Amino acid sequence: MSLSLGEIVSQEASAVRAVRHLTDIIRASHEETLMGLERELTNGAEALKRANPAIAVGLGAACDLFMRYVTRTSALEAEDFDTCKTRLIERGEAFAATSAQARQKISALGVKLLSQEGTTVLVHGFSRCVLAVLYAAAQQGRNFSVVVTEGRPDVQGIASAQALKQAGVPVTVVLDAAAAYVMERVDLVLVGAEGVVENGGIVNKLGTYGLALAAKALGKPVYVAAESFKMVRLYPLNQRDLPEAEQPVDFGQALPNGVDVLNPIR
Repeated sequence: MSLSLGEIVSQEASAVRAVRHLTDIIRASHEETLMGLERELTNGAEALKRANPAIAVGLGAACDLFMRYVTRTSALEAEDFDTCKTRLIERGEAFAATSAQARQKISALGVKLLSQEGTTVLVHGFSRCVLAVLYAAAQQGRNFSVVVTEGRPDVQGIASAQALKQAGVPVTVVLDAAAAYVMERVDLVLVGAEGVVENGGIVNKLGTYGLALAAKALGKPVYVAAESFKMVRLYPLNQRDLPEAEQPVDFGQALPNGVDVLNPIR
């Protein structure tokens, strides 16, 4: 059974769930020193990233930010380690609660992009932040339509289109290769992000870069909806600095022997 658009945007982000998991590690820890506890948290964060390679950038950013936040010096001023541990747990819970509210704030700000009557928005694949903006606009009765790219290789754009259609939003699905073709028909591009890197660029789903180039060529504004916990300590100099997918790509038919495959995921 498919979820409604409202149910989708209310789902907790994977990064927030990871933060709650790290807080549970603190709660269950039998370590008696901060160094030992930090080691447990580091191991837990690495395990989460290994288990979720497709979202490792955003997950890693949230875990790193959580580690810096909960272990600030002021938390260590307690007279005993048990009190220190209690403060760390409280801090972890507060961090998760604040992070969980980010999507609501983004939707409240982003809905202003759809203030013009009959706006057409191009979105790429699937992003709960992007869907939150569109859902808020639909709830306010804004008159707009959406063009969604299919979002290969996982084709998650279909899930976005289905949710938008159920919410009564006019939506059209296009092939990723047709993004430049439809660009002249849209008013703006709205994408999510797996991570926001130190030079101000974003790491996102494969195809976002080409989408942005096409938008720039045709003078269409591009907006990114991303939570602040996705700020990541990366500085990629070019596309080759980003990792390739570990899973093989499915082309729908067998390739000739001796043909190499380049399989980026971002």
